[in-house]
Amino acid sequence: MKLPLPFPSSDLQLFLLQQLVQAQAHSALNLLNNRA
Repeated sequence: MKLPLPFPSSDLQLFLLQQLVQAQAHSALNLLNNRA
């Protein structure tokens, strides 16, 4: 699959990494809130 965006691969990897970290942090916060 080829992305139509003119991103350099390093910028794209950084963006995807940030999304992954945000998703994991969000689910971790949900777990803590559910246990409280």
